[in-house]
Amino acid sequence: MNRKRARVGVFLALLVVVSSVSFLAVTAQRSPATASDDWTSHRADEGRTGSTTDSGPTPYATEDWNASFDARAEAGPVVANGTAYAAVTTDADLPATGRVVAYDAESGEKRWTTGKVGAATGSPAVSSDTVYVSTRGTNADGYENYGGLYALDADTGDVKWRVEDAPRGSPVVADGVVYVGSTAYDAETGEKLWHGTGAIIGVVGDTAYAQNGSAVTARDADDGTVQWSAPIPTTADASAVEGAVTSERVFLTVETANDTRSIYALSADDGSVDWKRSVPGAGDDEDLLSAPAVKDGSVYVTARGDTGTVYALDADTGDERWTYETPAAHPSAPAVGNDTVYVGGQFFSKLEDVGDVVRPAVPAVYALDATDGEERWNYSIREAGHLVAYTPVVADGKAYVTVREWNGIYSDESRLYALESSDEKPPRDHQVAEDEPDDPRVTIETSPKDAENRTLRRNQTVVLRANATTAENDGIVRYEWDVDGDGEFERSGRRITVAADFCGDRTVTVRVVDDDRLTAEGSVTLTRG
Repeated sequence: MNRKRARVGVFLALLVVVSSVSFLAVTAQRSPATASDDWTSHRADEGRTGSTTDSGPTPYATEDWNASFDARAEAGPVVANGTAYAAVTTDADLPATGRVVAYDAESGEKRWTTGKVGAATGSPAVSSDTVYVSTRGTNADGYENYGGLYALDADTGDVKWRVEDAPRGSPVVADGVVYVGSTAYDAETGEKLWHGTGAIIGVVGDTAYAQNGSAVTARDADDGTVQWSAPIPTTADASAVEGAVTSERVFLTVETANDTRSIYALSADDGSVDWKRSVPGAGDDEDLLSAPAVKDGSVYVTARGDTGTVYALDADTGDERWTYETPAAHPSAPAVGNDTVYVGGQFFSKLEDVGDVVRPAVPAVYALDATDGEERWNYSIREAGHLVAYTPVVADGKAYVTVREWNGIYSDESRLYALESSDEKPPRDHQVAEDEPDDPRVTIETSPKDAENRTLRRNQTVVLRANATTAENDGIVRYEWDVDGDGEFERSGRRITVAADFCGDRTVTVRVVDDDRLTAEGSVTLTRG
């Protein structure tokens, strides 16, 4: 079964609106950020659109370099001026510690690292020569509280200033102001400029947009004055809201306990609802709707759980343009390059050989054509084991992928992979399988026939033959038998002979192992008189 299907919907609206207000011609849903190959903050830019003008690896991807944090990355890196910056948590328990690490984007060489800044609460943000990061600390005995909003020298990591009581989150920087949580600070000095309610979704022009779970508020970016406030049009059971902002609209994805998940487009002028779109959901805590990505007249979201679907919607109408279904576990929010949509997750890789070579679930990345959803390439990161790939970051022709444990609850392990362009398709064990493997099945055939329904004589022999089936293109690599019922599989082979040298009943069990290392067991009970 191949779940990967792309279907193209009907185009119901014009894709481009041309403006001549300034000397620039821009599309109606263009990112608010200045055209750049950099990815300077969480979700790429000031509007949190998850998009960039750059193209990632093409026509295929291969690993360029990777780095181990020996810590937990709370979010993806940011990339600016040839440097990738990552903020990590070095201790999941109290006292909370953390650091920021800077890597040469071309070589992966570590440029600097700074500690004692508290545990990261999101991605850093970069503007000009400064890196901004929000962290949490603790008042545990014997430990200094290092939490707060930090401004670090982008070249050295030295602390320029710190605000101790700053909100948590991923900062965004626009026009000399740092926004984190519901507060605006002067980017040069750290002076608090104003404080509002709700978390900042994004900043476009002279307006900062925030949401508090029940309402969206537009504030003057200079002084925080409310320009308008509109209720989020959803039910009281909404549990999470993600957003992105363009000059035309505020896009929201909303989590509820219902069996559908909703995407809303609000007018950036007054908060009125332009359109609403619902997509199927499993109705449980594991089925989520990602943050939206917006670029060139389209909105992209991922419905994610044990499997996932990427949706491309018309930004003006909400009409579906295409969908892409994937067997990925925990697929990420999409990121959009120049003409490509990238999504990470945990996928099953293909096999290079058989035998003991397995097809495990490992982190991987898909690149999809932004126009029609057709797959361009995929890349499976076999070396990262059980970890999950989070939203890719696209900059300078590369895709930067943070991999870590899903939700980061039980393990601090995480790594950063930089993928670059390659003219060659990845080797088979770095490709994603078309579907997740199916469990094998096994039955036991006896000779004499129906021996389990007979009473055997002393030392009479019975031939047992295992008949196994497995998924297409998979194979059985081992047949193991527990002949005496002690739980140990001491014999092997597809067919064995068993002597009735016991009294009463004896259960014989066969276990088969396929080339994905998936197993199945079958048993037969023999009786001797």
